Amino acid sequence: RYRVGFFLGCAQSLLFADQSAATLRVLARNGCTVITPKEIECCGMPARGYGRMDLVEKQARHNIAVFEQHNVDYVVTDCATCGSTLKEYGTLLKGDPEWAERAAGFGRKVRDISEFLSQIPLRKPTKRIEAKVTYHDPCHLRRAQQIWKEPRQLLSLIDGLEFVELPEADWCCGSAGSQLITHYDTSLKVLDRKIDNVANTEARILASGCPGCQMQLNTGLQRRGLPVRVVHPVTLLDEAYGGADG
Repeated sequence: RYRVGFFLGCAQSLLFADQSAATLRVLARNGCTVITPKEIECCGMPARGYGRMDLVEKQARHNIAVFEQHNVDYVVTDCATCGSTLKEYGTLLKGDPEWAERAAGFGRKVRDISEFLSQIPLRKPTKRIEAKVTYHDPCHLRRAQQIWKEPRQLLSLIDGLEFVELPEADWCCGSAGSQLITHYDTSLKVLDRKIDNVANTEARILASGCPGCQMQLNTGLQRRGLPVRVVHPVTLLDEAYGGADG
């Protein structure tokens, strides 16, 4: 039903490849032909953070051209940071006569995975997951893309899950790109407050759609010795579909 280009982010491919594999399985189970071009480059967010706009524009032009070759209906990513950057290609290149229209068209095709799955008919997953789950909003998803209902809607499709809202769910986890390195003490204070809130939910699964957030949250939970599993929401959906064996 859909021809989808999948943008595999740098952190996702290196650190959470199993989660992106789950994303591809969920897309395939719901009527999508998935194209995952190996030629794509970084979305540009790291270079942008350090002011290298020349490099960001170069990466944007390259990625746009790659996906144009595959004639996809949508460009989907399971990384909140990548998604927020890809959607801004049109604004980034609006002053370039050769690329402005192409970039704008590309940006209109970009969807976060939760956003895309919420706009198409989904198969009902048949397996139960008996657990209490909560959800942390990545800043690049809730603030930059205004997406927050959709991940929660996906979790609600899974029988057995008991969802409990995380207090201050839309507050930063403290990672904030490179802030966890450049402002380490402040980062830990923000993280400690987040982990306090997670502990108060008594959830045993913490879902979040950003690899930077997941790394930070895992660090905080391990420091406290809390038995909480950190996952992408789509990973749980994939497991409810049966995972790799489904």
